[in-house]
Amino acid sequence: MPTKTRAKAVQLAEKSNPDAPPTLSLPNEEHLGKKGVKRKRPSSPVAGSEEEKSSVTPPPKKTSWGRAAKTPAQIAKVKADKEKAAKEKAKMAVQRAAIATEKKAAKEKAAAKRLEQKQRKEDWKAWILEHNADGEKFKCDPEAQDTLTQTNCKVYYNVTPDELKTLPYDERFNSHNIKRPSKVFRRTDVQRLAFRKQAILSGVVQNDEEDLLKRGKALFEDKYGTVDTEFEIQKQSEAKKKTHKSE
Repeated sequence: MPTKTRAKAVQLAEKSNPDAPPTLSLPNEEHLGKKGVKRKRPSSPVAGSEEEKSSVTPPPKKTSWGRAAKTPAQIAKVKADKEKAAKEKAKMAVQRAAIATEKKAAKEKAAAKRLEQKQRKEDWKAWILEHNADGEKFKCDPEAQDTLTQTNCKVYYNVTPDELKTLPYDERFNSHNIKRPSKVFRRTDVQRLAFRKQAILSGVVQNDEEDLLKRGKALFEDKYGTVDTEFEIQKQSEAKKKTHKSE
């Protein structure tokens, strides 16, 4: 039965029978709904006195997104960690910059060295073209002069056929090809050419001829080993000639 209808029925019953005991009315009938009485929650009693409240540590405050706020010690630790990470990052950046600078310097040095070597090779080629012997020949005395073939010039002194065009030569019988005689060169000429080549390719200044050959000889011996000097070769040739005459 609805609440209003029930209340009206109770009032009519009381008027019609005043001697009847009063009907119990529901509390807060004006607040009743269809589902019954609306109850109020009792307020929680205050636990403990003021002293107890002050002694109890309050729970950590929460931020707007529900996480507990950091303590000063935690904040200081986070700050210290960030500063340490920033220092490490700056240190690594300095190291990377130093390595990059070293690599750049080494690269530039290597490029300059390649350019210098290229220029020296060009200087040597220019000298060969300028001092071409144009097929000049000499009369070789096999008993008195120490000579080398083109192959031996390449093997012993690293002198190519194009470079040998700057030297006079003599022809000998070629057992491998009768129609094409072999060329022979004086050893002393080949040695001087090899020393000059080594000096020019090493960047020695070409102002002083004697100093150029001297330094070229030292560079050649450092690279390929010791060689016979011109004086020793002449002595060997003279000894060979004397031996041939005595026979």
